[in-house]
Amino acid sequence: MVIAGTGKDLVAMDALADVLIVRVTADQRHKPGQWAQSGVYAVFDEEDPAVFLGLVTEQDVATYPQRIFADLLRLNPISPVLHDVSLAALGALMESQGWRTLPVVDAEKTFLGVVTRASWLAALLARQKWLLEETRKLNEQIELDRQQKLNWASRLQDLHEAGRTLLALLAHSTIERDLLQGGIEALVKVIHARYGAIGILDADGHLSQFVHTGISAKAAHHIHDMPQGRGLLGVVTHQDVALRIDDIHADPRSAGFPAHHPHMTSLLAVPISHLGRVYGRIYLSDKTDSEPFSAEDELLTRSFASSLSLVLDNARRLEEVQLARHRLDLIAHFDALTGLPNRALLMQRLDHALALAQRQGTALSVLMLDLDNFKRINDARGHEQGDQLLNKVAERLRSVLNEDDLLSRLGGDEFAMLCTGRDHEATARWAQNVLASFKPPFDILNDQFFLSVSIGVACYPADSDSAAGLIRKADTAMYQAKDSGKNSVRFFTADMDQAVQMRTRLEVQLRRALDQNEFRVYFQPQVDLRTHRIVGAEALIRWVREDGSMCPPSEFIPVAEETGLITPIGEWVLRQACAEAARWQRLSATPVSLAVNLSAYQFRHQDLSRLVQEILRETGLPAPMLELEITESLLVQDDLSVGTTMQDLRHLGVHFTVDDFGTGYSSLSYIRRFPVETIKIDQSFIRYCVQDHSAATLVEAILAMASSLNLRVVAEGVETIEQRELLRSLRCGYAQGYYFGRPMPAEDFAALPALTMGAA
Repeated sequence: MVIAGTGKDLVAMDALADVLIVRVTADQRHKPGQWAQSGVYAVFDEEDPAVFLGLVTEQDVATYPQRIFADLLRLNPISPVLHDVSLAALGALMESQGWRTLPVVDAEKTFLGVVTRASWLAALLARQKWLLEETRKLNEQIELDRQQKLNWASRLQDLHEAGRTLLALLAHSTIERDLLQGGIEALVKVIHARYGAIGILDADGHLSQFVHTGISAKAAHHIHDMPQGRGLLGVVTHQDVALRIDDIHADPRSAGFPAHHPHMTSLLAVPISHLGRVYGRIYLSDKTDSEPFSAEDELLTRSFASSLSLVLDNARRLEEVQLARHRLDLIAHFDALTGLPNRALLMQRLDHALALAQRQGTALSVLMLDLDNFKRINDARGHEQGDQLLNKVAERLRSVLNEDDLLSRLGGDEFAMLCTGRDHEATARWAQNVLASFKPPFDILNDQFFLSVSIGVACYPADSDSAAGLIRKADTAMYQAKDSGKNSVRFFTADMDQAVQMRTRLEVQLRRALDQNEFRVYFQPQVDLRTHRIVGAEALIRWVREDGSMCPPSEFIPVAEETGLITPIGEWVLRQACAEAARWQRLSATPVSLAVNLSAYQFRHQDLSRLVQEILRETGLPAPMLELEITESLLVQDDLSVGTTMQDLRHLGVHFTVDDFGTGYSSLSYIRRFPVETIKIDQSFIRYCVQDHSAATLVEAILAMASSLNLRVVAEGVETIEQRELLRSLRCGYAQGYYFGRPMPAEDFAALPALTMGAA
């Protein structure tokens, strides 16, 4: 790089980097050992090698080593600049675009070379060196005549201002060691000092960079430890003051220099500081003419230090901005808990992988993974242990990845894997390996957790040629895996799409059914087995479609819970059932209680206490006549809000029943912590209690435990007189089932004989 020693404006041609650039053609690929010395490849057209296409960096090649240079050019397109563009405009362009290397061409678009950030800074410093050299020449021309001194001072001030302007341009970049070295060498020449050094401090005040001149490499090697600033240099940095001393050794503040340091007498030291922050110091020693340092020497050194402080301050600010950008990039593309790529980054990588697969004619697969029963563990053990478990899962999944695979956390307990280069059979084997990796337990805080995973797989090109399509179809297959018993792998099929479409249609129909009042509340009687009297009724929802057909609750209730529609539907059932029960109380002298099922979703996503109070007030149903049926799983989660809501409602007089007892945790210990008064034995036990002695024994055990806790028991699913009689013999108090009556509309229930049911 050659720069004329004139006052002309610097242009791109003046800052060409003196580096080796590898010339390649667009159809070539990187070969091992072909790294450019500068990490830069100039790419030319394969048909016309004179046509320059652009630059490719070492980072681009390292990221995609198998791509041809034509593909790599599109990753980070950088437009060339003309050779006569000013360096100021060139620097602004590099700063705004974040480019570190720019190609330079002439007016005919012929490639001339590259400008790097370092060569750009070096060009500016070379101009600064020239200015300092001009200062020295002017200093030699000073004569004793006063007018000549005034002329020199005026020109010197102009040079100082020009120097500060040029150094200010450096503030848009970082300071490199070679630039500091050039700066101290130029300053020593201007001041006519024998020795000089620049020391840069880190955030803790320790020496992080040290450049010097006037000391040979051999002498510097013998010194070992450079001056740390415990003596006079410490005064400069600690007190942010300049020192100009004729004899160092006569100054009581001097602690001397390190062993083997050349003998020095005079000292000129100034701090490199800006707005009270000290970044380092400059020190010069022993002028070549043995004269003491003058005020003019100090003025020039201060000027240089001031410009350098601005550079360092802006470099610090730039570093903070880059760190902030890095943090934002992490937030935008990586999961905060596990550090895995998030959905946004997965979609980007999947788009790139699809483009490559389309060009090369290769296959790829997307696996969606959902942890089975994780929510139960998370709710029961707390979110802190749940988060630790998710991190353990991420580690386990990483262990089965190949180098080219990508693991992503999409949120909650859902993960995704991008698998390239495997056909259908190989992907199936790999998915089975993922399942097998979950067999060992996960150890957390001396506890062991056993987890399984449901996996859905979608493949390119068989299932979709878009990232969104593959994700959606893998997700569909994953839900099929969960529905088919969990801990399994399902590949996407066209039939699955039909099932998803049916579920989507059902959701739309559910919303319309709620708007058009297609739901009905049916009631099934509950009977006292000792007196045969109807003592209560369970409210059950039925959906009578527009065409008159009935949709079973087993079909639409899961969809309602998944979509959150269970909240408005449940509220509608509770309001309708309470209104009907209140009417019974007014028409009959025999009180009949009302039992209404509540889902866990309603408990967690609704102000249930307020809603129940509002409905009881509107309908006039006495609170003690209302029983709310809940599941065991809601209680074992030990959620403080659940207990608080139950206590609030119990204080109103509302009763609580545990539904389907025996099918879940089957433990009465947790019931003692909640205001539960009734349990309902699941119909699966009642169905076989007459024929199967073990089923009867289980029913008897449940009744015995309930009796010890003074709990009321209702047997569900009683269909025969033999079942009824067995329950009576076991001292079960209450029952419901087809033997006593099927679920029926409100008007049919109101017409039932109020005194006896099934007394024969």
